[in-house]
Amino acid sequence: MKKIHFVFIAISVLSLPIIVSGVVYLLLSKNIFDNPDFWYGYMAYFGTACLAIVSLWQNENANKINNRLNKLQENEFTPTLLITGFLGISNLKVTFNDLKNKNDIFITEMRSKDDDIKLGYAVCLIDNDFSQDTSCIPRIYEIHLKSVNKSLITEMEIKNISFRGGNFQKDYSINRNIDVSINNNDEFILFIYHFSDTYKDTKNKALFSLCRKMKFKIQIHTSLNKVFEENISVDKHFIEKGFKEYPEGNIELMISSSFEIKEISKDK
Repeated sequence: MKKIHFVFIAISVLSLPIIVSGVVYLLLSKNIFDNPDFWYGYMAYFGTACLAIVSLWQNENANKINNRLNKLQENEFTPTLLITGFLGISNLKVTFNDLKNKNDIFITEMRSKDDDIKLGYAVCLIDNDFSQDTSCIPRIYEIHLKSVNKSLITEMEIKNISFRGGNFQKDYSINRNIDVSINNNDEFILFIYHFSDTYKDTKNKALFSLCRKMKFKIQIHTSLNKVFEENISVDKHFIEKGFKEYPEGNIELMISSSFEIKEISKDK
């Protein structure tokens, strides 16, 4: 209830006997304002009404505080995945032949040309018109995620992934899940292997370099038997060459990221 509405109601309640008495005087020409019993009764009414109004006001404030506390508690147990790092690259030791039978989210090791190893979860994106070249090296996105919540994430499902920018638009429906055990402040890596002939064709590659946005939808199951859906958006930049850590270039780095999350159901 807004404050102005509450004030209006309070004034109306306190003025009601005066208004009724005034109407009686106008219609019946009967003046009860000269009667002391009226004022004694009105004083009792006024005191009771004030107590009721104060009680109502306190109850309204208590409900607001309670709602805020419930919202804060709800937010504390809402699992949120934040992006802490992002890299798109094509120079790692993996080919289509290594991953052609991978149809689900899986745990993998990522080995660079310098034999540096990173562990994480991975999912494959394969274009429908991909040439199935077994020696093809995919575009690999290394996405570092951090869980921020007070509930344990027990299952993670990648629903879809899309690329947007310029005339380059690709959408992939994934719907793959994996059992996990991710606690508050745990960090992990999600690898996305993208097999596409786009990276071979010079014209398509130029279009791809203009793709500034990447989006993906993740469904999260928690130990509290709740299911959440998080939409993550990444604004990225393509660096053709000259980056000191990757002098050969052809990499993508994150500019910014944003997310939206909502509870969609409860596990049975």
